[in-house]
Amino acid sequence: MIKFFRKIRQNLIVENKKGKYFKYAIGEIILVVVGILIALSINNWNEKRKVVQDIEETKIALKKELEQNIGIANYFLSTGYTLSEVLQVFKTTGELKKLVDIGSFYGEFGLFDTFVRELSSDNLNEFISLEKSLSIRDNEILDLAKEIKKGMKERTIWEAKATDLSLQRFKEFSDELPWFYNNDSLSNKLRNDYIKNNPFFKSKAIHYLNFQLNENVFYASEIRNNKIMLLWKSENTENIDSSIDLSDFL
Repeated sequence: MIKFFRKIRQNLIVENKKGKYFKYAIGEIILVVVGILIALSINNWNEKRKVVQDIEETKIALKKELEQNIGIANYFLSTGYTLSEVLQVFKTTGELKKLVDIGSFYGEFGLFDTFVRELSSDNLNEFISLEKSLSIRDNEILDLAKEIKKGMKERTIWEAKATDLSLQRFKEFSDELPWFYNNDSLSNKLRNDYIKNNPFFKSKAIHYLNFQLNENVFYASEIRNNKIMLLWKSENTENIDSSIDLSDFL
């Protein structure tokens, strides 16, 4: 094709047809420009199609991530309710309910334990990073996604503080009371007497239980509710003609 156009230009020059040559040259320039514009349009279309595909894939992955995190948040709430029951019984009777049923890693007596489960946020962060490419309907759920990200960050900070306090309490009792975490009959008697009669222990226990309740209930409840709302709104952005009522979705 290039040789063909070059031959035409050479013939026009040889025949001294300058007027036609200039017209031809302008036409060739226009043809090249049009070709470039078409190529750019195709490239832009391919890029937009790829972005749309990335958004859809991210939204599908985000739904799975939200469902998993809602399950983890439910675990924290369940743990929180158990801790709340322990706190109320301890305040009123001085009896400390054993926490073995909720997965304590300090053994049967796990008051100063902490309960850590990782909440995934990779797909949430990916969705937020696509902000400039989102459709109008997807932008409607963007603010809620950002709010969830903020809440998860705050909870991570709080969880780290709870873990540090847990380790601090464990070290205190291990160093000061070597029998505290043993499970023989003598250690059990010493520990039970200490729990019932020592005011410093009661103060530390109530403080720690309240601290864990803030971690396991307040933040977990807020995050779970927001994730449910995001999941529901995501479903409705894809089902414009058949919106799902929140009560039906739940």
